[in-house]
Amino acid sequence: MIEHTYEGVPLLAVLAAVDRIPPLERMSLVSLLFSIATVTDRHEAQCWPQTHPHANPAGEEHSRASDEAS
Repeated sequence: MIEHTYEGVPLLAVLAAVDRIPPLERMSLVSLLFSIATVTDRHEAQCWPQTHPHANPAGEEHSRASDEAS
């Protein structure tokens, strides 16, 4: 996960809700938001019981919280 991804989540959420964005692009944005919200779970599942070698738990938690808030 790219560091500071959480800063762009509110923009993605707004774009996913705007009717002027074509439906296919909006569904891509929704899919991306879902991926951001679940990335920590996927990393944990792939590497359990060890921590993912490229994990950034703080950044992932910020991204998930920002996604849920949006």
